[in-house]
Amino acid sequence: MRIDLSRIEDFGFGFARCFWRKKVCRTFSFLVSLSVLISINTDAQPQKYTVYDFGSKLSKDLIKGIASDQQGYVWSATDKGVVRFDGQRSVFFKNEIPGGFAKALTRSTSDRMLVLHDFGLTEIHDLPDSLVFQTLMEGIPEDTDSKLYYPKTIFIDGKKRVWIGENQSVVLFDDGHLKKYRIGNNQEFGVLSRSFSFAENAGGTLWCLSHSGQLFYFDETEGNFIQQNLGRNLEEAACMVTIEGNLAWIGMRDGVIQVELQPQNDPLPVEKIGGPDGVSIGLIHNDNDFFVGTWNDGLYYTNISDASHSFQKIEKLPFNDVVGLSSDQNNGLWATGKENTVLLKTDLFDQFDLGTANRPSITSLSLTPNGNILVIGDENETNKQAIYELENGYIKWQSGFAEYPFENIPLSAFNDGMNVWVGGLSGSIYNFDKNNLSAQKRNDITNSNSPISKITKDSKNNIWIAGNINHGLIKIDQNGESAFFNEQQLIYSKVIYSSPNGELFAGGKGKESYLYKFNYDKNLFENLSPSINEKINIEFEVKDIIADQNNDLFLSTTDGVFNAKRVQDDSFFVRRMDLKKIPRDEPSNALAISPDGTLWVATTSGLVAYNEAASFLFDKSSGLAANSFTDMGLVFDDGGNLWVGTAYGLSIFNNEKSDFRITPKPIIEKVIINVKRDYYHARNNEVLPYNAGIEFEFISLSFPVDQVIYKTRLIGLDSSWSESGFAKQWYVNGLAPGSYTFEVIAQQQEGMKWSRPASFSFNIDKPWYLRAWAIIPALFL
Repeated sequence: MRIDLSRIEDFGFGFARCFWRKKVCRTFSFLVSLSVLISINTDAQPQKYTVYDFGSKLSKDLIKGIASDQQGYVWSATDKGVVRFDGQRSVFFKNEIPGGFAKALTRSTSDRMLVLHDFGLTEIHDLPDSLVFQTLMEGIPEDTDSKLYYPKTIFIDGKKRVWIGENQSVVLFDDGHLKKYRIGNNQEFGVLSRSFSFAENAGGTLWCLSHSGQLFYFDETEGNFIQQNLGRNLEEAACMVTIEGNLAWIGMRDGVIQVELQPQNDPLPVEKIGGPDGVSIGLIHNDNDFFVGTWNDGLYYTNISDASHSFQKIEKLPFNDVVGLSSDQNNGLWATGKENTVLLKTDLFDQFDLGTANRPSITSLSLTPNGNILVIGDENETNKQAIYELENGYIKWQSGFAEYPFENIPLSAFNDGMNVWVGGLSGSIYNFDKNNLSAQKRNDITNSNSPISKITKDSKNNIWIAGNINHGLIKIDQNGESAFFNEQQLIYSKVIYSSPNGELFAGGKGKESYLYKFNYDKNLFENLSPSINEKINIEFEVKDIIADQNNDLFLSTTDGVFNAKRVQDDSFFVRRMDLKKIPRDEPSNALAISPDGTLWVATTSGLVAYNEAASFLFDKSSGLAANSFTDMGLVFDDGGNLWVGTAYGLSIFNNEKSDFRITPKPIIEKVIINVKRDYYHARNNEVLPYNAGIEFEFISLSFPVDQVIYKTRLIGLDSSWSESGFAKQWYVNGLAPGSYTFEVIAQQQEGMKWSRPASFSFNIDKPWYLRAWAIIPALFL
């Protein structure tokens, strides 16, 4: 059966189709998409998966299974038929599945999906402009050797053979032929969607496990199943998954066990792994995480390589009955209950557990001389401050401040290699000896009712302190002598920065006094402050400074990020940067540069990673502990990992995750000519009528789709890409005769690169009065 996609109505929305150029309708569509899409879990720690809740978008009666196809559409098998979901619209197919009651889904080849249902096996061919439903095997409500009889489970082996589990039999479908094996007694099948589970060992031998606990392997020579005894009885065995080589994990009523799928005369040894009771389904995701769903206790996972096999529950899953799991290489792990579906995506950021009762606000973050991370944390709601030194991902030492003579809350810290300098909320400075657990206040530095914001050391081993408005910038030399620099606007300086080439810069406040450099020969700060030829706020202030490998500066400010490009030694050309993902004048308060030259910026919208090739925006949905960042709270360690201080804890971006994946190439779903639902996907280079109105509808199936942005261009008219935006339609008319190619690229904003372009080529025909039959007679008039 062929289904024309132009005639399919989606369900769950009910608002009229809108052209891209109708602003009001487009805005309404966008708001509706936002309102139905995302419920995000970011509270569980140290869980490394974020949950996106799609609710009942894939439900049409009870769901039994889920899978994604080659193009990226997500399918669910339900008691009324099958549903296809693109992140926005759900399309329901009922009559195409005889009797409904779909039981399982699996991908057969690159462009085909198999649906197992009560009355047979159907293959779906997903063509660009249509779907074809083809019956491969019929089923009847009678147990015969030639038809399927209420099938439950499906598996495709390494030889591309299809194995199907019925209540009491296993069916092989190969090269168009059906053969039924009646193996053993499966009287306790008892579950409508479970009967036999399948797995292959390292040698390609197929193994089969009944729900009541009998294990079999298929002898290719004999052409039959042979029962293998086990070292214990299994009860309600719901899944069997090959973990590595011949090892398989079996999920059942009382947790997960391990067996070695290797035929032998003696009973196979069984090893208890652990996990939750009442396992309903199991699957390996991301190569190393084993997920197990349960019938009524939610979803769990463990790292296969972890010897302890400690299973962690996925918190805030909106359902407890997990009936389907599907690994999607482009998006994550799909999990479904009987009525709801979620997507689990691996967090790009990990959380560092400081062992506190509450997630602490990070007030200071800096790098020690030996490459460790120095942190001050202030436990939210309890007002408990502590200092930590982190080494290789572990807490090397920590100490609370309550027992030491600090007069106010510590807000900044710096390890100079011997002692730890600590700055307080009221502008006081302490020298903290971590070995003797003693703190000595600097009495020559008076309280100023302004917090110490930055402590660092320059190339000449002087300690520099910023934030005390009584003294301005403070220098403490190697002899312990203090010097104060409070001329001009330096008293307002909150940042002091020593660059890799030995220069010392200070940030300031105001358009004429925002950048200073220390002259070591003259022992004074010189006001550089290049002119800014842009409108800036009167309260303009520099919050952080960093230099790149070319010794150019980047300034994080209350009015955006500025690049100070070096023209001469002390001369810079300053311009405000366009980070693409945020407004150009959005405030930022922290900077870092990765080993590959990517600039990281903490902003009020989130954390931006920017280079000339791409720009990414990360927030809580990417795994960050919070969207509020510590001033100057971005630090790269010696391993190239980014540490991020936030208002609710310490996050880490592991450098192994820095090879961002490419967003899936968009699909051009419709090419609409003159408001007619015409399709030209399979007919590139089609000749279209002169002065035709052409609308392209497209989508990148990168979930959540409402976080995907697009760029378009029409080669033949303009080869430059458009500005990025969320619109999934593009319209043009009035094109001159000639050849054109429409292209669209997409970027999932959650840390993915721009996709490869999807394209559609076409030709615009000449108008009638320019055709030969009209021109030639005119020459004789």
